[in-house]
Amino acid sequence: MMRAPLGGMVVATTASAVRASEWRSQPNVSRVVALKGPSPSGRRLGKLALGLGLDALAVAWKTRMLVGSQTVVLTTNPWIAVALRLLGHRKLTSLGIYATPGTRTWKIFRRVIPDCGMVVMSQLERDNWRDEGGTAAYVRYGNSFPYPPLDEARPHSNSVRIFIGGSSDRDLALVDHVAKDVLDSGADIELAVAVGGAPSTQTSGLSMVRRLAPLTQEEFGEQLKRADLSFLPLVENGRSAGHMFIVGSLQVGTPVVYTETEGMRDYEDPIFCRAMPAGSRPLPFMLGVLKDLPSKVETRDFWQENFSREKFLMSVVQSAQEMISTTMANG
Repeated sequence: MMRAPLGGMVVATTASAVRASEWRSQPNVSRVVALKGPSPSGRRLGKLALGLGLDALAVAWKTRMLVGSQTVVLTTNPWIAVALRLLGHRKLTSLGIYATPGTRTWKIFRRVIPDCGMVVMSQLERDNWRDEGGTAAYVRYGNSFPYPPLDEARPHSNSVRIFIGGSSDRDLALVDHVAKDVLDSGADIELAVAVGGAPSTQTSGLSMVRRLAPLTQEEFGEQLKRADLSFLPLVENGRSAGHMFIVGSLQVGTPVVYTETEGMRDYEDPIFCRAMPAGSRPLPFMLGVLKDLPSKVETRDFWQENFSREKFLMSVVQSAQEMISTTMANG
């Protein structure tokens, strides 16, 4: 097999062919190694851990066969980096940690890839990795989801529509609290909730709470687009979580309110993405925000400037190169 030449960074990913190809547009990426048939859901035999492990091992083996030992490899998740290190590759950087200090996953990463430069999506995760002697750089997450196109204008209506979605690190007790407050208000508010569980509809006066069945990615984007405001209720867990929800909401022109957590402070904006201070009542806070919403177009423009996938990939590659250069300079 032909091995990649020295000098260019190689990206190893378990993403789909379309997503993998987007890395090739980066001027300092010489090659992208991807699987022909990655699991779309990330699961194998119904298990996420098995899917991540098998796909990571497969792409790591393919990468090891195609690139030289002195080539810098950027992996799109740390499990690929773990597999590559176990196969003997040394020069590694990785996107994301997705673990907190003291957990089993964290201990594996610190034991197997302690010198892997981590590109992470919160300053908290960066500091956690550095505190234990690792090298890490922070970039804000960005993406371009396959969501419905933007509606150019927000329709005029006295009704208010709020959307809560996702499952990772969500404060489900707070979701229930918001739903109760909406129904107790009797006001013209529709709350759509997609956090798992059985579908149901409750009404009280003009108020409605709809709990939705599991949604496809496109359906999730449609729910975000239809909302006047989206709400991200997070529990504090010492890591970043919810950034995909924020970026997707902004992409379809819907501003976000999220509960203030240490791992998500970097995503706050006073107009488009507002952090709700601890101890605040969510519904009154959101109704206050709704009095001064930016337009759909302004919100999408903010996303394009700050959170598009193109901008994100550029930042990741640049940060990975800077870490490798610093490591080499320091011997």
